[in-house]
Amino acid sequence: MNFITKTDFKVDLEQMRSDLDALLNVHDGWPKEDFVRKMSGNQLSAKHRLNEDIWLDGQGNLWDPVKEEFIATEADFTEYNPHLGSYTVQALKDLETHEGVKFGRIRYMRLEPKKGLSIHKDFDARYHFVLHTNDNALFGEVTNSNVKAVCYHLPADGHAYKVDTTREHFVYNGGWEDRIHLVINIA
Repeated sequence: MNFITKTDFKVDLEQMRSDLDALLNVHDGWPKEDFVRKMSGNQLSAKHRLNEDIWLDGQGNLWDPVKEEFIATEADFTEYNPHLGSYTVQALKDLETHEGVKFGRIRYMRLEPKKGLSIHKDFDARYHFVLHTNDNALFGEVTNSNVKAVCYHLPADGHAYKVDTTREHFVYNGGWEDRIHLVINIA
């Protein structure tokens, strides 16, 4: 599998953005960062576990490094945020069918200007819908050659992109605008 694969599944980008705006209006914007609970101010759940926080449950990592165990599985995330727009919910269900997979956590992830995520690997590949970006928002794939990384830019073109995040990678927003993706984990 390539590091990034552009699928032939395409959505109405303006409708997806409108659904995000409506969700942010209900929630009163992005969550506040909570250092005690290790909650990011840049993630908002679109899918959560039954009887858990509809806004924050999908944040972060399911692996607890202290206990050295998973606190949940992707398959546990079965409930769509009730405030998520119907267009986005249907698009996600259609993408599941199109790709022949089941989805776990689904969350909006915002990367503010001049910020990034360090090199890491995830436990599974993920799908991305790029809602907002700029030319300097980069996805980096770490390599084992003299060239230590190859950087890619994902455009906001309505296509779903499958990213093999089981490989070492990083992201960096070198622009002046937020980079916002709808990130979809495979269950």
